[in-house]
Amino acid sequence: MIKSIIEQEAAHYYQSGYNCAESVSRTIIEHFSATKNLDFLKVASLFGGGIGSSHEEHCGAFSGGIIAISYLLGRTDPVTNIDLAKEIAVEYRKDFIKQFGTLHCQTLLDEFGPQENSEKCQELTGQATGLLVDLLADYDIHPLQSR
Repeated sequence: MIKSIIEQEAAHYYQSGYNCAESVSRTIIEHFSATKNLDFLKVASLFGGGIGSSHEEHCGAFSGGIIAISYLLGRTDPVTNIDLAKEIAVEYRKDFIKQFGTLHCQTLLDEFGPQENSEKCQELTGQATGLLVDLLADYDIHPLQSR
């Protein structure tokens, strides 16, 4: 149940004007951490639509997931162990490719064909968010009860 709500929220953020990377990272971070500060969104801004909306390199929804994993499990000093974050990032990459066939933004867009209002990107954004929710659950990392 909560997964579908989180997926819908990510799609809503996308529809409201956030890019794919911002939508995935914001939704995951808001549900899995107690932060009320949205400064992390600045980090995601240029990952939407590939890198800088170039449609090259990684899909922004994937990059947003990596940003969220890093935010939740990353480090602020060089001695903190980030092996779990690395493991989850590698698994997210595998799961993303398994579900969507590629990480490459333009390849996904080509497969989508013409879109009105980027509806297929919006749908992928929600699905990529749900994919990460499931993966985090596999590691016993769950959304907070209250936000």
